[in-house]
Amino acid sequence: MDEQIFDRMHLEDSYFLGMVADGTRLRLRVLFAVLPGHPSYAQPLPSEMYCYREGDVRFESPHVIELHTAEKPSIIADPDGTLDLGRIEVFSEGDHYRIVTEWFDLKLSAKRVSVMMEPGTDSN
Repeated sequence: MDEQIFDRMHLEDSYFLGMVADGTRLRLRVLFAVLPGHPSYAQPLPSEMYCYREGDVRFESPHVIELHTAEKPSIIADPDGTLDLGRIEVFSEGDHYRIVTEWFDLKLSAKRVSVMMEPGTDSN
């Protein structure tokens, strides 16, 4: 994986929003914590540490190697009513990836990985 796709993002403070299998693509919806220097960065709200932007991590032609699901993942409602599905971590070695959330621990291989940000869908 090109480590630069997560450049200027703080995944440890990003949030997993959901997962969609879309034809030959697996999309993970994420609320990314974006750092200064990233093209999508804007000044964070006074009450927030980071600029947040919604987007997808897209895995092209994924092949699942191993999947473990949580027995009872926690869903927390944030003060604004949105659901908080927890953190996300992405690890890679070559074309093998490991995605860890509070919902699942997934190992897969993929031909290509990319991040797509949606303009105007942030908390600012």
